Amino acid sequence: MILENVWGPEYAGEVSYLKVYAYRIRRKLRDEDGRFLQSDPSVGYRLAWPEATP
Repeated sequence: MILENVWGPEYAGEVSYLKVYAYRIRRKLRDEDGRFLQSDPSVGYRLAWPEATP
């Protein structure tokens, strides 16, 4: 759904594009462990507010 809405219907099957951009976003956010941009195999990607560390 993300691919179709951002790049258009012709990119619906280009899953590698989405993985690359998610990786780049995580790098820019310094979120290599996936606290902000979480991936869920059955859902896709979601933004989450990280829990505060004591």
